[in-house]
Amino acid sequence: MIVDIPVMPTPPSDPKEMMSYISNLNQMLFEFLTNLSTLLSGQLECDNLASYFYASADSGDADTEITITHGLGRIPSFYLWNIDKAGTVYDSRRDEWTTNVCYIKCSAANAKLNILVIR
Repeated sequence: MIVDIPVMPTPPSDPKEMMSYISNLNQMLFEFLTNLSTLLSGQLECDNLASYFYASADSGDADTEITITHGLGRIPSFYLWNIDKAGTVYDSRRDEWTTNVCYIKCSAANAKLNILVIR
């Protein structure tokens, strides 16, 4: 099986363009990993890696905490996110994440969220 890895865009020299660059890079990585997951579904076994996909049509008010019940059995290591508006998804109460739940916030109001939680 051949999997094409996308070419990473060059970071902008203008700091004003950095948020757009980060958002585009994040979306590209999310799409790549989602496609890779689809390609490898049932084809690859990994005992120490697990993920949970969370989607929400509306994040609510800006900076409102969202609880994700992932049930991964371990505290997540990281997550990949994609939203349909300008904004950022960020950790909330990271020190209180458990083997069953994690907390995030979204800086954009009423954004559609797609989050891949990985342990």
